[in-house]
Amino acid sequence: MALNAKVLNMAANVFLVAASGLLGTAAWYRYFHVPPTNASKSAGAVPFRPGDRAPQIRGIDYASAQRSLVIFLSTTCHYCEASAPFYNKLHAVAEGTNGKWKFFTVFSQPGEQVQAFKARLNLAAYVLPGVEFRSFGVHSTPTAILVGKTGVVDRVWLGTSEAIETDVVAALTR
Repeated sequence: MALNAKVLNMAANVFLVAASGLLGTAAWYRYFHVPPTNASKSAGAVPFRPGDRAPQIRGIDYASAQRSLVIFLSTTCHYCEASAPFYNKLHAVAEGTNGKWKFFTVFSQPGEQVQAFKARLNLAAYVLPGVEFRSFGVHSTPTAILVGKTGVVDRVWLGTSEAIETDVVAALTR
C-alpha cells in the first residue's frame, strides 16, 4: 500500500507541474503575447516587400511622379546621421529630374526635433516629421522603399552601406 501512495503522490505532482505550465502559457498568450501582423512586425523584419501597397503618408502623392523614394529615418539613429551626405546627393539628383522622381525622408519625431536634426546636418532633403511609421511595420532605420506611380513598392532596402547606396542610385537611374 505504501508503494501505491508514493506512485499516486508522484503522479499528482507531475500533473500539477504540467497543469501549471499549461496555465502559465495560456496566461502569457492571453495577456502578454502580441502576434506579428502586417502592422506589427518584429524589429529588423522587412516591413514591405516588392508588390505590396506602399503606406499612405500625409504629404506624399505617389501618383505625382514616376517613382518616389521614401526613407524612414530617426533623429537618434547614428547610421541615419552618418548617411546625410548620401541623402543630400539623392535630393540633388531628384531635383534634377524635373519631378520624374521624388525623394522624401520620414521621421517619427516631432517637427522641431526633425528641423534641428536637419539644420545640424545641413540635410537638404524634404522631411516629413511626426509620422508614426511603426504602424507600417517599420522598426529599424534607415529603411528605404522605392514606390512606383501606382503606389506599389518596387524595392526595399534596410540599413545603410556603400553597396546599398550604389543599388539605390542604380534603381533610380534605370
